[in-house]
Amino acid sequence: MYQNPPDAAFEAAWRDAERAILKLNEEILRHDRHLVVLVLPMTEFRGFGPSLKAYANKFGASEPPRFDLGYPATRLKEFGAANGIDVVDPTPQFQNYLQLHKLKRPVFNFYCDGHYNPVGHYMTANGLAEYLLQQGLVDEKAIRRNPDYLDKSPEELLGPEAYKAIFVEGNVYTGNSLLNQAP
Repeated sequence: MYQNPPDAAFEAAWRDAERAILKLNEEILRHDRHLVVLVLPMTEFRGFGPSLKAYANKFGASEPPRFDLGYPATRLKEFGAANGIDVVDPTPQFQNYLQLHKLKRPVFNFYCDGHYNPVGHYMTANGLAEYLLQQGLVDEKAIRRNPDYLDKSPEELLGPEAYKAIFVEGNVYTGNSLLNQAP
């Protein structure tokens, strides 16, 4: 998926995915609706750590040839532009958030894997909501969002118990956080 350019097998997989998106878009247009494809930002490399370490141990290189973490987003955006399909990439909001709060450690993913933690989901949802509102695709009253979502630190967003479990102890947190009460 991260090969740039992709080998034949991945190119075939990309083409299948693109055909599926085009087919979905045709169906959505038939119902007078609008397709928006969301790119899930890969702003943190942590989820790849064990895989890349195993690769380096086996092959003596830090990453595979042609490895490009940004390739999926670039390809989807180019595909969307060529086919009149909106592709939303909230990566700039993620990067702004990291810089604004001077954060260095993994913030959007759990330590144990590459899956989003509540902060990652919250940032993605608010970034998508912002885009949908800017494009006039949803009404302000029809969507729940926090227009100041970039302003609060992870600890302020989650509360002390959830923050400690996720960011200090490195655990998956299944309890309630302040995000459950967000507007």
